[in-house]
Amino acid sequence: VAVPRELPSGSATEISLPDFYSDSDKMRIFGKEITLELKAALIGKKILLSRATRYQLDTGSIPIQLFRELCSKAGREDLLNKPKQLRYSISRTAIPSKIILSRDMGRFVGCLMGDGHVSGNCLNLSACIPELREDFKRLSKVLFNLDASMYKTSVRVHSKALVRVMNDVFGVTKSSATKHVSETVFSANREFVSGFLSGLFDTDGSVSWKKPEIE
Repeated sequence: VAVPRELPSGSATEISLPDFYSDSDKMRIFGKEITLELKAALIGKKILLSRATRYQLDTGSIPIQLFRELCSKAGREDLLNKPKQLRYSISRTAIPSKIILSRDMGRFVGCLMGDGHVSGNCLNLSACIPELREDFKRLSKVLFNLDASMYKTSVRVHSKALVRVMNDVFGVTKSSATKHVSETVFSANREFVSGFLSGLFDTDGSVSWKKPEIE
């Protein structure tokens, strides 16, 4: 991945996905406890709700954009920071609503930036080294509570929501030609950046025996 400037460390330690996707009608809040609390507040304010909105509140899955609008109508902006999980559209897999920019998270993103890609509802990492595949599987579970599928020379993680986050937030795309190191990486703290570089070099780095250089 060609980066035409330095990769300094910033101070950002986390990303709130409900804030990042505040205008999204695809990324959804997931959690009945919160949506039912919001529904009770709306009914208490005697705000009329459509059948579709009632259904979404009852099932605990509602688009972030609509969730924010309803919180405002109910005077319950305090609920905006309560969601713990998100889903994308009708996908069944949920991911944390907050991305902690830790060293492990940096390594996960760095591995994908180096030798991975996203496609459909799948993140795919090509890795011939068994230890690297095992580490990526571990990170998938620790960071997102997602089980990775192991293959002979690759690892796959199925989650449409995570695919969108890796693409929109970090710049991981379908091909090496369109990947880019996002502003999120540039503004992240030193621990995240060190993890990012370790993942990037482990998957796509090399040392020249003929010339004193590291690529």
